[in-house]
Amino acid sequence: MNMNFAMIAKYLCWDDKSLVAGLWRSVGVGACTAALLSLLSALLFALMDLANIGGLAGTGIFEGGWIFTFFAAVIWAPLWETLIAQLVPISLFMRFGARPSIAVLGSAVLFSAGHVAYGGGIGQGLVTFVAGLLMASLFAANARPGPGRAFLFTGTAHAANNALVILLSFGLGF
Repeated sequence: MNMNFAMIAKYLCWDDKSLVAGLWRSVGVGACTAALLSLLSALLFALMDLANIGGLAGTGIFEGGWIFTFFAAVIWAPLWETLIAQLVPISLFMRFGARPSIAVLGSAVLFSAGHVAYGGGIGQGLVTFVAGLLMASLFAANARPGPGRAFLFTGTAHAANNALVILLSFGLGF
């Protein structure tokens, strides 16, 4: 089956849904993203030597206790990263006439590079690239007629993803 951006956008665009329905679907996308990324991470751990995978970006947030970690990872990071990695680049790409697939790819590269630059290794770079593709696709699919709804949906999906990852991390004792 040939999956192109238009087909993906059809399933991720919630302009015809109520705001509440869109937010709940965004939480679902975030949960599915967390599950997919957990599987991808487990696969990387199984296939690669831990020394080659590298570190995780922002591991210092775990040292501040669960309240600080929750705020940093579930509130602050989704807002900041959605602004920097989706809103700005996708809006710029689209403003200058780039195809949505190019905007999504550029956004995903930026999202992944930001995590690597902040201390993540190759493993996190690969995982966040996949997450970046999903989040950028969600953003681009909902960016018309304006970016407000796209920002809200993408930030919500990102927050749900991070919340599940944080819950798993604290639950596993990381």
